[in-house]
Amino acid sequence: MSLRFPGESPEYRVARDSLQRRELPPGGPVPEDYFLQGDNGEVRLSDLFSPGDDTLVVYHYTARA
Repeated sequence: MSLRFPGESPEYRVARDSLQRRELPPGGPVPEDYFLQGDNGEVRLSDLFSPGDDTLVVYHYTARA
């Protein structure tokens, strides 16, 4: 695959190409603090993490009418 991601390491590319997603090393740094729109207004991406807690699980659900 020729698609490359910013900041990816050679180990990341090898694991991704092998489709061993559970074995992927951490990705590169996030270059800026993003703002997300939630039910209660905007929230910064950095605010979704607590000290010592560096894992974020994202669930996306789209209801169809």
